[in-house]
Formats: sequence, C-alpha cells, structure tokens
Amino acid sequence: MSKYLLQIPDNLHDKIRHQAIETKQEYGEIIVEALDKYFNPAL
Repeated sequence: MSKYLLQIPDNLHDKIRHQAIETKQEYGEIIVEALDKYFNPAL
C-alpha cells in the first residue's frame, strides 16, 4: 500500500491522467509522467 502526501482517490488520478492524454499537448506527457511517478513511486 502506497502512502501519499495528499489523499487523492485513484479514480481522480485516472480522470486527470485520461484528460491529460486527451489534450495531446506538449505538457500532457509531462503531467502523465508526473502523475505516474506520484502514484507509483516504484516506477
């Protein structure tokens, strides 16, 4: 079980991630990568 500094529900993570992918803008990949590292520090 991962511990987060902020309590953010997984479904919110999925929504933000999906939205970031859908934008297909330059910062989209950075956001997705940052979210993945935040929610999956092992990666």
